[in-house]
Amino acid sequence: MLDPSRTSWLLVLTMGLACGCAADTEPSMDGGADAAAGTTDAGTGGTDAETGRDGGPPPLDAGAVAVDSGPRVPVDGGMCPAGMLALFGTLCMDETPVRHEVYVAALADLVDDPVECAWNTSFDERLVSAPGDWVRGVDYCDARAFCEARGAELCGHPSGGPTGYDTIGDRDLNAWTRMCAGEAGERRYAWGDVFDPACIEGEGCATPEGVRGVGTVWEWTDACASGADPMLVACHVRTGSSVIGSDPMATSECLFDDSFLLDSRLTRFLTVQAGLDLGFRCCAPLR
Repeated sequence: MLDPSRTSWLLVLTMGLACGCAADTEPSMDGGADAAAGTTDAGTGGTDAETGRDGGPPPLDAGAVAVDSGPRVPVDGGMCPAGMLALFGTLCMDETPVRHEVYVAALADLVDDPVECAWNTSFDERLVSAPGDWVRGVDYCDARAFCEARGAELCGHPSGGPTGYDTIGDRDLNAWTRMCAGEAGERRYAWGDVFDPACIEGEGCATPEGVRGVGTVWEWTDACASGADPMLVACHVRTGSSVIGSDPMATSECLFDDSFLLDSRLTRFLTVQAGLDLGFRCCAPLR
């Protein structure tokens, strides 16, 4: 867990994001005009971003039935969507973050949720990645639409569906945490207990279960708060990377969460934001 005395470096993030709004504009979780013309700054802003509970619809139903419409292939212990690994007998997850060319090839098939993502008018206008890279420059709705188009979902609850906003430290409630820390929570980093700078570069390192690339790009997860404006809902992104963040030894930890720092916005992005180093991977329950 990050020492509060090490908070000053977090300001680095505000310099590294693709932004279509004024730099001094801080959107609030209650909606409004601040984000209507904007896309990305580092802030989630306001009390709602801290609690995810003030003013707005109730939180998403954690552990709801997952999207399960795509073809599956045999894996150890069951069936997973193609390209996924089976983890711990319950969970399917992409072996790597989604690559740029794979994402671009699926653009014609992407459809936004008509309620939560009706504001999203483009799936590729803010991409900053290139073929061969992990896709970067996607917002929450872009990532969610891609996963659902392939019969999967953005990683949330291990049993499928979204998970709670405050579940980063609970591997039983958070699929991404379970993957990174291990089934018994035995790992500090996805690859082991000792920080390795090589693991946050390029293709990165692998977990003992074979998941690769953890720590090389920030990853959207379906662990979101609630809010009156769907554009301004805070969702957690996971792990640091070599591009944004000056203390990857801390941000690459499986349980890294800066939400307790009231002035920090590193692990909390709004659904409308699309960071320069923000990608994702997909999950699905093992069948």
